[in-house]
Amino acid sequence: MKKLKLYIFIILFIFLFTGCKSAEKEALPTETEKNQESQPNNTPAGENEYDNDLAIGDAMPVSRGLAAKMAVFMFNDLNEIKTADREIKAADTSPSYWYDKYMNLSVIEGFIPEDEVGLRPEDSLTITEAQNLLDKINPQNNIKIKIDEENKDKAISYALWCRLYEETLKAMAGEESLMSFFEIQEEFIIPLVTSGSNSILPEGYVITDKGPFSCDGIVLDTFIDKKIRVLIKDNEIIAASAISEETPVIKNAYIVSASSDSLLIFCGGAEREYNYKNSLKEPAGKICNIKVSGNTILDFELIEEKIEGTIKSVSSEELYLSEKGRLKLSDDFKVYSLTDGPVKWKKIKDLTVGTDLAGFFLKNGFVEAAVINKIPEPLSIRVAIKTSDFSSFYHKDVVLSGTKGLSVTLNGEKKEYGPNEKFTLSPSDAFKAIAYAEPVEDGRISLESISRSGSIPVYRGKMEVSPYENGLVIINELPLEEYLYSVVPSEMPNSYGLEALKVQAVTARSYAYNQFYANHFHEYGANVCDSVISQVYNNVAETPLSIQAVKETEGQVLKYQNAVISANFFSTSSGITANNGEVWMNSVTKEFPSDTTPYLASVKQYTQGDYGDLSKEENAAKFFKSTDVKAHDSFSDWFRWKVTMTREEIEASINANLSQIYADKPKLVKTLQPDGSYKSRPVETIGKLLNIEVTERGQSGNIMTMKFTGDKNTILVSTEYNIRSLIRPKQYIEGEKSIIIERHNNTQIADYSLMPSAFFTMERMTLEDGTIKYVNFYGGGNGHGVGMSQTGVKGMVDEGYAFNDILSHFYNGTTVEKIY
Repeated sequence: MKKLKLYIFIILFIFLFTGCKSAEKEALPTETEKNQESQPNNTPAGENEYDNDLAIGDAMPVSRGLAAKMAVFMFNDLNEIKTADREIKAADTSPSYWYDKYMNLSVIEGFIPEDEVGLRPEDSLTITEAQNLLDKINPQNNIKIKIDEENKDKAISYALWCRLYEETLKAMAGEESLMSFFEIQEEFIIPLVTSGSNSILPEGYVITDKGPFSCDGIVLDTFIDKKIRVLIKDNEIIAASAISEETPVIKNAYIVSASSDSLLIFCGGAEREYNYKNSLKEPAGKICNIKVSGNTILDFELIEEKIEGTIKSVSSEELYLSEKGRLKLSDDFKVYSLTDGPVKWKKIKDLTVGTDLAGFFLKNGFVEAAVINKIPEPLSIRVAIKTSDFSSFYHKDVVLSGTKGLSVTLNGEKKEYGPNEKFTLSPSDAFKAIAYAEPVEDGRISLESISRSGSIPVYRGKMEVSPYENGLVIINELPLEEYLYSVVPSEMPNSYGLEALKVQAVTARSYAYNQFYANHFHEYGANVCDSVISQVYNNVAETPLSIQAVKETEGQVLKYQNAVISANFFSTSSGITANNGEVWMNSVTKEFPSDTTPYLASVKQYTQGDYGDLSKEENAAKFFKSTDVKAHDSFSDWFRWKVTMTREEIEASINANLSQIYADKPKLVKTLQPDGSYKSRPVETIGKLLNIEVTERGQSGNIMTMKFTGDKNTILVSTEYNIRSLIRPKQYIEGEKSIIIERHNNTQIADYSLMPSAFFTMERMTLEDGTIKYVNFYGGGNGHGVGMSQTGVKGMVDEGYAFNDILSHFYNGTTVEKIY
């Protein structure tokens, strides 16, 4: 190559790269010597839909390690593979090898057993082993390889193994696609940079025209600038099965610069310079298609049509610009950014809705590429309004009216409606574009087709109604500060007073700021939604006090080390908050406990006395049983509570919820094995409850892990949410009375959906034979316990603290700063 310059998303690769030692590489040659050793009985040669493609690996074996990788990806995602407990003990692998995690899970799931030699991950997979593996992957397998004494111990070729693997996938998926059944995507990619061609790129990664991918155990150096067919799951290349084109077209590349004899392009995350005799005038910053062979451009096409507009929504298939309407994205749509130094590779989610931050390049009516040229500012926000029960984004019909009138634009025609006059839309209406509704003068818009807190909600700003396949989507667009007017009273009682609402205003603004840039709801045309998925908006109408709280803190957010934080909060503390690393698993590694964020560390809420180390059982028991603790939250009904459940009620709750808890977070539910170890295994019941005990508490006394002993299974369950979900103070036994929680201040509540918190201790009452009769749970607080206690805020306000002092108390090391 004449020149190779690489710009890698360093943060991306730090996140993905695990430092694996490349003990073995699967070089995939282009030779096509036909392997005549064996063919599957029911799949004669010549019937593959990709017969015109050049098969990869006819003359090479496949290793057991690579076969294990392909097997486990059928039933697990990459995160599950990476975070599974390591159970293998074989001497011929270690965690530093790329294949170790795949061999580990293949042993756990019974695909590849350990033998007296070990796992032999670098050995070739034999034909007999291939058949056994296929049968274990699919017990109903009908694919049978022709095996005889001569070939049974021979290595199966990589090409044949890939073919059998894909046929197994298709047989198991039936009429469903591989994507819908296994989340495995067939893709055609052009490798542009590999670790072999540029040492900056870590081993096991490749940059392609479709972006960066990891490719454990597969070396793609031979295929640079060729189009190859691959199977991908979770951005990991599972298999590379064929060369589709020897001289492919790299589509929608960004032109960095040009000289008289070369062209420097950027695509997928890397720069490449190609030989090209050209007479382009000022091509930099434009989009092109180039047909390449090796390091030379054979053909060139410039994408010249460019438009701009405000993004209303963007999905994987369609872009909606307010000025241009709906536009289809091409199959090779690409996003680039010029906002911070050299051009960067971006994704669809980086196209922030509600902004005009990009230029769009079109060809034949399709959007081929977007170039982001400025960073959006969150001065306004777009909110997706859900149905009355918050269950869906899609509405069957929409009825709007204006308190002072309504101006509606539909299909290019504008119509005025009088005060409280209704405007109705339903999915059957033949409108092709967004319907825009604006209030007359300084009025408000009533959304009469939904209910919030028992009444019709009224909104500031504009309303947009868009037709989707599943119904109508409603977007409320308004200034960010006005959005907070109705977030603050929906998240914190107005009765808590101005200073408390100012605390909530700053935390809500900080959260909204981060959500704006996260752009999670871009497919609906929104930055946030109005439910607890984001933060609750307009479930309780704005009040003069909430407006005042927002105005007096205008533009103020919480920052830690110069970054705006997403400030966690909860209802009521037990007298102390918890370390977030002792409450939640690490979202990336799935490890628990995890590191604690400094501004989400434990903070004492009790103001008198010393209760010692609450991670010790005796201190926690004394603390949670004490009803006279002096704390900022002690006025709350939830500050202390007690609930009594019989053994039968506890085990009914456990057995009703256990399988779902395991399915959601398998690493956090471990079952006792015959050898005395605890391992993550599917489990549906513990049977009869024999014992219940705390095995680990956090610094603040919150339960981190509990042990449940049953006559069928004994399990360890970790994290507060799993524990609270497993022992629900809710009656699961038909015909029995409701379970009552006795709360502070002599109040009661029946059949609560979760154990109020994981800040509790237990008192077991047993029969003479040791059988549990019932358990008294003594607890404190309500919620996860991390960050800010809302009732604690109220208590501190009553004690004379100012809003900024309260924020500093709960979020240690943060500062309140203005962002605009």
